[in-house]
Amino acid sequence: MDRLIEAIDNTQNPSVVGLDPTEALVPPQVVASFADEVRDSVESPEEVESAQLAVAYFEYNRTIIDAIADIVPAVKPQIAMYEALGPAGVDIYTMTCEYAAQQGLYVLGDIKRGDIGSTAAAYAHHLNGVGDFDPWHEDAVTVNPYLGTDGITPFVEAAAEADKDIFVLVRTSNPSSSELQMLDLADGTKVYEHVADLVEGWGAETIGRPGHSPRGAARCSATATPAWARWSAPPTPRKARRCVNVCRTRSSSCRATVRRAARPRTWQACSTSRAAAPSSTRRAALSAHGRRAASTPNP
Repeated sequence: MDRLIEAIDNTQNPSVVGLDPTEALVPPQVVASFADEVRDSVESPEEVESAQLAVAYFEYNRTIIDAIADIVPAVKPQIAMYEALGPAGVDIYTMTCEYAAQQGLYVLGDIKRGDIGSTAAAYAHHLNGVGDFDPWHEDAVTVNPYLGTDGITPFVEAAAEADKDIFVLVRTSNPSSSELQMLDLADGTKVYEHVADLVEGWGAETIGRPGHSPRGAARCSATATPAWARWSAPPTPRKARRCVNVCRTRSSSCRATVRRAARPRTWQACSTSRAAAPSSTRRAALSAHGRRAASTPNP
């Protein structure tokens, strides 16, 4: 949590920007502009629609990230929006997280996982990856605690191992949440208040320098605003944002790299890359990113 608090302090802005693209949200002109590239990249005609939407989602996200990277500390992609597109969407989710991280943003993966045993341990690999490989590029994830401690413990352990964070849902704003969360317990407290006490206990041994635990409580609203969005500190002069990237996509050197993306199939320095050959959707997204970057003048 220390990284997030530092990012909030650097930007003097406790906001998080959601990256939740949908077909209704992304302008149809953006989706249509990728038709030819996607059609030439996918292996089967059945893949075209989902791949085209996925590539458009990435371009939409990239544009937002470029616009807000120096203004806000964090972004929060909601994985369901990407999973709805199948494998192409999951690929774009990881590309979005990686790209945001490369621009210096704290990435909160809004996955809201909740299960027990080996299933929870598998979900927790969002945090500690696979060996030395981190396929998700998230600094933290959201989790659902309403299965109890054994549903959270794997995430707590994975977060400690990878030095990452979790945000635990406590009180949500959906209309029917009161059916469970507002029930009275024998001691007079509400269910959600008891859950908040559990969260405090899960994070008691991992309090960071600013006094926050990597196990944070989240009040989920329509935008899943976590508790740290209400964080405040005494006014301090805005610090110059320190560039933590080797380069930025707005720089001329990076533009040259992106233009060549389709040939080597990887971006270098400030680009998403994998050891294995990228999927057809990834190839199309990289190609589209190069085309957009090459045609957009420097600000």
